[in-house]
Amino acid sequence: LLARLEQEVIYLPPLRCRVLDVVRLFAHHFAAKQMVLGDHVSVGFVYKALLCKWPRNIRQALAAAANCAVLAQRERRRLTQHDLVEAVGTHGWEGVRAPDAPSYHNPDSLQRLLDLHDSVTSAARAAGVSRRHLYRLMERHGLKKS
Repeated sequence: LLARLEQEVIYLPPLRCRVLDVVRLFAHHFAAKQMVLGDHVSVGFVYKALLCKWPRNIRQALAAAANCAVLAQRERRRLTQHDLVEAVGTHGWEGVRAPDAPSYHNPDSLQRLLDLHDSVTSAARAAGVSRRHLYRLMERHGLKKS
């Protein structure tokens, strides 16, 4: 058996080089709790997961995926990029910033987001951005919470 194993060498690159596997890993943990990943995380969450350097590699990502799945099930809300940072910790985020979703640059989409939520805080949470960032976008487009 050892002689056969020595013939074939399989190189598996680190997780930080296989970014799509990160999303699959999170989807697997959410599916284990009978949840669909896309229903429970924001766009910012996915961007942040893809951009993380995952310095502790697979163990760190497994723990983060499991923690996020439990959090989403317990709190019954969409997880944002801030929830992912809390689940992972501060390592791996140096120089990483999740880009804004394209619709944030459209005043009509931003107004619809504000109309759907009863407060700016809940709208920011649903959009996966900080409340201050949402206020800046509102100011830039001349929008107010009605």
